Amino acid sequence: MQETIMNKEKINEETLRNLAERIYDLDAEVYVQLGSSLGRVFNNDRKRCVDDMVSLMLNRPEATGYGASWR
Repeated sequence: MQETIMNKEKINEETLRNLAERIYDLDAEVYVQLGSSLGRVFNNDRKRCVDDMVSLMLNRPEATGYGASWR
């Protein structure tokens, strides 16, 4: 049972990391394509931004829009 829970959490973390990486890349692409004078949303390096987004989504499930059921 414990192993199943750990596998589920790992899959969820991998899914969230993938989502965070896609969001970061989209932000970079929009900035390149539009040349926004406002700048980018994510100003730190990719790893730090992705790690921060994953941490936020894992620790504050309401931030994902899925609530506690996401985990």
